[in-house]
Amino acid sequence: MPTTLLSPTQLNRLVDDNAHLAAPSNAVQRLLDVTSDPELEVPPRQVAEILSREPALAAQVLQWVNSAIFALPNPVADIGRAIPLLGLNRIRAIALAQAFFSRTAHQQMATYGIDGRTFCLHSLETGLGAAHLVRLSEPGREGEAFTAGLLHDLGMLLVDGITKGRDIAAPLLPAERPQCEAERDLLGTDHAALGAALTRRWRLPEEHQTVIANHHQAPTHRNHLDGWNLNDAALAAPPETPPLLKAVQLADRLSEERVGITPADPEARWLRPFANLLPDDESRMALEHEMDQAAAQLAAMMGE
Repeated sequence: MPTTLLSPTQLNRLVDDNAHLAAPSNAVQRLLDVTSDPELEVPPRQVAEILSREPALAAQVLQWVNSAIFALPNPVADIGRAIPLLGLNRIRAIALAQAFFSRTAHQQMATYGIDGRTFCLHSLETGLGAAHLVRLSEPGREGEAFTAGLLHDLGMLLVDGITKGRDIAAPLLPAERPQCEAERDLLGTDHAALGAALTRRWRLPEEHQTVIANHHQAPTHRNHLDGWNLNDAALAAPPETPPLLKAVQLADRLSEERVGITPADPEARWLRPFANLLPDDESRMALEHEMDQAAAQLAAMMGE
């Protein structure tokens, strides 16, 4: 099923016309601009200079690096030292989160029937959960997973803002039919497509755009295929879901149950395609322990 009924031109126009609904501050936009080229090495000093223009953002970076998530033996008070410890991927994600969460956490997202704090908590849980899963499967890519997970539902801010004031029969969440399907009926597109278009506008890495665009797609796997004797059915099978996307899909779905966006499935049938990432109860407990830190982190971000 297509993720949007709009043409690329229509989708881009919709995003351009409503980008102000999720517009970052000048300092955050500058940070995105100077770190958008993965081939270009940006000196930590330059990033620190940008962050220093927005004291609240610099404070958030220090708060993150000194949190229990990193468990450093000694506190870090220098923003320049915090930057290499967190990495540019996490810095960008924290900057965007600070920009959105400060506005969203105290609002109602009427189109979805949830409060903004639930949205922020879900985003943080997904980012932390995806980073944990990738740390086990692809060490060194935790920052990318955290960013993709944190921003995966960014398009919901656009959907909620665009539809504000419309007469909607019932909130989109929780719903008996897929969320993206309900959004397409309302707007001709969904939050996944809008989020991907928005991150493309900000020149975030293409892999992040792909994860955001496809995080509601069903994961696929091609286990036990004989490379020397592939039949037509095997050759026609869809490619296996990339590990980063699969980690975000799993963390997203689990967090949706945890925060009440999606009704819990007592039999947890949805977990079956993720057996390689979550093979037993112990691994699920470890994942949920990591996601449990999101509530305290969000409270700290909100100055509570």
